[in-house]
Amino acid sequence: MGTLADVAAELAHRSDAQLLRLFTLRPDAINPPVANFAALATRLCGPSSILAALDALNFSQLHALTALHSPAATGTEAAHVPATLAELHEMALLTAEIPASPATQTPADDGGTQQFCTLASVGLALGEGPPLGDHLTPPAAPPSAKLAEVRTALRDNAAASAVETLLRVTAELVESIGHAPLAALRDRGAGVRTVRKLAVWLKINEAQLCFYLELAATAHLISYDRASAQWRAATPDWLLLERPAQWLALAKAWQDSTRLPFSDAPNSPAPDSPAAKPLAVTSTLPHLAALRHRVLRVLAAPELAAPSRNSEPPNTTYAPTLDSVVAQLAWRHPRQSAAMSALVPGIMAELELLGLTGAGALSITGRCAAANDWPAALAALDSTLPEPIDHFVIQGDLSVVAPGFLAPAIAAELKLLAATEGRGAAGIFRISEGSLQGAMAAGQSKESILGFLRRHCRTELPQSLEYLIGAAAAKHPAGMTRQDSPASTPRRGPDRTTALAWEAPRPTDDVVHLQMQAQLAQLRRSPVWGSAVQDEAGPALVMEQLRLSIASGSTVWLSAVNGSGDVERVLLVPLSLVGGLLRARLNGTGRERHFSIHRITAVEDPPQEGTELP
Repeated sequence: MGTLADVAAELAHRSDAQLLRLFTLRPDAINPPVANFAALATRLCGPSSILAALDALNFSQLHALTALHSPAATGTEAAHVPATLAELHEMALLTAEIPASPATQTPADDGGTQQFCTLASVGLALGEGPPLGDHLTPPAAPPSAKLAEVRTALRDNAAASAVETLLRVTAELVESIGHAPLAALRDRGAGVRTVRKLAVWLKINEAQLCFYLELAATAHLISYDRASAQWRAATPDWLLLERPAQWLALAKAWQDSTRLPFSDAPNSPAPDSPAAKPLAVTSTLPHLAALRHRVLRVLAAPELAAPSRNSEPPNTTYAPTLDSVVAQLAWRHPRQSAAMSALVPGIMAELELLGLTGAGALSITGRCAAANDWPAALAALDSTLPEPIDHFVIQGDLSVVAPGFLAPAIAAELKLLAATEGRGAAGIFRISEGSLQGAMAAGQSKESILGFLRRHCRTELPQSLEYLIGAAAAKHPAGMTRQDSPASTPRRGPDRTTALAWEAPRPTDDVVHLQMQAQLAQLRRSPVWGSAVQDEAGPALVMEQLRLSIASGSTVWLSAVNGSGDVERVLLVPLSLVGGLLRARLNGTGRERHFSIHRITAVEDPPQEGTELP
């Protein structure tokens, strides 16, 4: 099997294009940047990096890799597929270095023979992971999917309705927490009674409320205040964005979220379970962001887009069943199949709430999001949502009715003058003496209030309203100005592109490419081994040499720091490496000794014949 030295040497001989491809497939290996190829090999052979790479393998790739390490158990026929072996080598799970022992050979493109060698670290990781299963021959393609026909109009209407509900409920939730902060438990989670009360007020079920709470926290619309142990509204800026920009901020926050999914779908985590409490610090799994990306990409795959037939009904799309989505994911990532079967139902329900799917079928916006084409997603959403309105009607009972979605800036100013009453697509507000006095206290004047209402009201202002505004103004000093009022100047919501600047900064594709180019330049101008055992590769080389010596029963020189702080050099035969301790037998005396791993500084090759003990 390939050693760390073999991997470092093989990496140094790869072309620039091959190394950049490797950085793309395994970005954790250069985050943070490495100093030389030895350090890169150490990262790539590390347990966490190997496990992450194995989790990304599909059934055929994992079967081939398992066959190379355990040919007696799984058969060797899959190990000789040239394309599969090339893919594994591209990910540095195999090396192209020709070992002394016979290696698996596969025909190369030039008619010669390409030889691959497996890595010891990969074999250890395969032994630690879940078994591949009883399949001796992997399927050549993903399993066939069960699809249901869905009218395109039904999909689009369902997706648009979901987006409208998402934005409305999120805005109401943020405004509610802005007026009354949410009490938190010791783990920062929201209590059962709090969730139930808020769900009743918003007229949604508790599972959906948990989703909205998690999404608002992930998008930084609400934040935890450690001093008061409360969740508070973090910023009002999102409320003033145009609706496509609001949706973009929420959708990208969801896609990068590591929070557990909350839904009332079967087999999904319950919102009141100990391991899945809304907003709690324990409701996080590091791999969930990658899983959300994978679910979107699978839904956009051709095999889930339409059945394989020549003719299709017009104006029809297709919705895969939940079992089909899980089966597709299990084929692409078999090592994660058990976890995905429990989490995918909740993620599918969240896709429906976000409008990325409609009636179970991937929407146009969802397809753009799956391709990471957010400008196209915004354009598709903009063409779907109705335009916001800039007018309302004031009735004789001083109720204000907006026959549709008000522009954010107008709605924000109207909420300073009136209390919100109704919920839904049409806004209902009520002007009262108390609401007007609150506006006056915030810096409004009689003239500014009347001017705003006359500009946007489609009917004549009721005379009683004018009297009420005059009475409210008389109770406040005449010199009160509007300069401190948040609505002193009609604010226009930022355009749709400002959502990218408003949200938390994240590396763009260009920045990532420049980082990879800088890493490549660093590797090319540095020696393969750098400063030998003094750099990042040193401890990994020591551990590898010990494992090889234990496997072969060979003798090595070991340097370790003793209790006095001095470095002693001992000739011994390593026996076992368990629990951070090396058990070894001293050469000559046969006495056993134990060494702490962190005290071992170097392991050298066995001495030549005739070497005497120092």
